[in-house]
Amino acid sequence: MPLHITEQVIDHRSQLTGVAAIYNRYSYLAEMREALELYEAHVESIVAD
Repeated sequence: MPLHITEQVIDHRSQLTGVAAIYNRYSYLAEMREALELYEAHVESIVAD
């Protein structure tokens, strides 16, 4: 997963400045869901053994 998605999931976003801080208001919900589903599958594969 891209770093900016990981940061969104753990609510640890890099500080955006200037134009990026104004215009980057996308919530990344679909991407965060995908990341968490992949992580869930990974954890389940570990505990299922």
